[in-house]
Amino acid sequence: MSTRGKLCCSVVLMMMVALPIISALGQAQEQLDLQALTRLKAEAYNHSQAMETVSWLADVYGPPLTGAPGMQGAANYLEKRMKEFGLSNVHRETFPFGRSWANTRFYLHEISPQTFPLIGSLIGFTGGTNGWVKGDVVLLDVDPWSLATEENKAKYAGKLKGKFVLPPKSEPFSRLSRVRIVITLLVPWGFVALGYWTLKNGRY
Repeated sequence: MSTRGKLCCSVVLMMMVALPIISALGQAQEQLDLQALTRLKAEAYNHSQAMETVSWLADVYGPPLTGAPGMQGAANYLEKRMKEFGLSNVHRETFPFGRSWANTRFYLHEISPQTFPLIGSLIGFTGGTNGWVKGDVVLLDVDPWSLATEENKAKYAGKLKGKFVLPPKSEPFSRLSRVRIVITLLVPWGFVALGYWTLKNGRY
């Protein structure tokens, strides 16, 4: 028998041995503990405290920086909740971080020629102003990241100190950018829906 024929026979024999095993594995079904599954569903549907816990962390304590007072408050809350849930050996594993930062208050208003509030936020570790700060607005016509070039440094030398500097108007989102945003928003909800369907139908 040629080498090719021997190879074909070997493949056929392997398939004859493997097919019954694969078929038996496919027919075997996992024995579910329906009583435990029912208790899990009842706990999730009727006694879930997930949204309350997330609300405290996201709405009350917010997204604090490492070592900030908000983070300490969130850690205290989680430690208390875990003990209420019956967990044992609840403790923190801290590490030296150094100086942290927290925003007490921030306001941004246009006062001339019309008065109205502006929407804005601070970058972490921004220094305080010790009161109100007024200044003119400068609209850049270059990318802020390119200000370090010699040409732009000479162009704006002495013109930005004490001013509120705004970046140039950004280009509208491209179609690809919009698709990426939609995917980013929808994919997590897809996993949530899949998890809900799995839990509801008892498929594990």
